[in-house]
Amino acid sequence: MMWTEDTIAGAILGCVASFFVQDRLETLTAGINSPLLATLLHWWPLAFIAIGLTVLLSRNVMGKQNGSRKLGGGR
Repeated sequence: MMWTEDTIAGAILGCVASFFVQDRLETLTAGINSPLLATLLHWWPLAFIAIGLTVLLSRNVMGKQNGSRKLGGGR
């Protein structure tokens, strides 16, 4: 099963941590006053989500490829 207690706890902890980091980064960008840096720091959660999905899907694909090789490699 994909949704275990550990997965749910990790997701909640990740959300709380990202809210904390987002607050600190907004304070930092207000002091720097750079529009480009402010835009980049504003969208960092989306970058983490995209990277996480890429890693998750690549592990799924690699796991399926390795599993099929083990089963069909007896010849």
